[in-house]
Amino acid sequence: MSIQTSVTVQVIAPLGTSAVALAAHTQLAPQRLLVDEYTQSSSGSYVLSKAATELATYLQRRAVSVALVPDVTAAAAGQLADVPNSVAAATKLRSMQSTNRVLMVAPTAFGFNDQAAQDNSFMHQAERPQEHSSLTSQVCGEFSELHRQLTEVAGVEVQLFQHHIRHGTPDAVFPNNWFSTHAAGEGAGGVGERTLVLYPMKCSNRAAERRPEIIQVLLQQYPRLVDMTAHESQSKSYFEGTGVLVLDRVNGVAYVALSERADRALAEEWVSGMGYKDLVTFHSSDQRGKSVYHTNVMMAIGTDVAVVCAESVADDKEKQNLLVSRLAAILASFF
Repeated sequence: MSIQTSVTVQVIAPLGTSAVALAAHTQLAPQRLLVDEYTQSSSGSYVLSKAATELATYLQRRAVSVALVPDVTAAAAGQLADVPNSVAAATKLRSMQSTNRVLMVAPTAFGFNDQAAQDNSFMHQAERPQEHSSLTSQVCGEFSELHRQLTEVAGVEVQLFQHHIRHGTPDAVFPNNWFSTHAAGEGAGGVGERTLVLYPMKCSNRAAERRPEIIQVLLQQYPRLVDMTAHESQSKSYFEGTGVLVLDRVNGVAYVALSERADRALAEEWVSGMGYKDLVTFHSSDQRGKSVYHTNVMMAIGTDVAVVCAESVADDKEKQNLLVSRLAAILASFF
């Protein structure tokens, strides 16, 4: 004997007049919702004009903002301050922690970076940058889908650049390591005006990612420039952007896992210069005891969630300071 049950799951709900909440699982290939588009002919009949458009894409093209959420009913019924940032974004509310505008560099000359592999224990040997590379082709396909999801589904504004083999920058797809941007009022009011920060990079082919044409575009939007790059030659010390900086942009706390790419003195210089309220430093290592090269490998802070691999912090005092006195306060603010 078998019993079959039918469960109705709401997958879309309105959020005001020009936004909707859409179930996140509808972006998975087996569960995608597709729309056939018809136009009315002069005779009054309807003719198929476009087949199988994804629902999220269809809505975005008609100026309807889409918020991807795990629970549509809860998102539609809850208070906006308590629902995911995607809902706040779709309804045009501003988030100090998360953004809806990003700069991306397509991995058009991506490949294995021998320089970066010296202290990045997570890297595996792979194909180096070259013309007609199968690795580059693969990652460009993955990047294309990411770009589509951000722009057509999530409604994120993307400024897109690319790089070439002649640039000698195999890791250019990670621009957040060499620059960061900061809105006025960020850091509990510590950041006084829109600011662009340029960072000192350990590897020379990563420093080469700081292309003048990209910097000029950024300066048009962020007039204040904090340039830390002189430390590359003056003190041989490094501080690689929001790879090593995990920021609580609301409360003004910077978290840094110290490593060859995250100098303590430069972390202190950054916090003082940016007007942040506090700096939390610690040491993080992988299973083989090697230092984690970038903080964002082991922790992240979003608008609605904070994630940390506490097991990677061996020192009990550092772990206690990180988890109890710092991140606990952030987590409490989510509820």
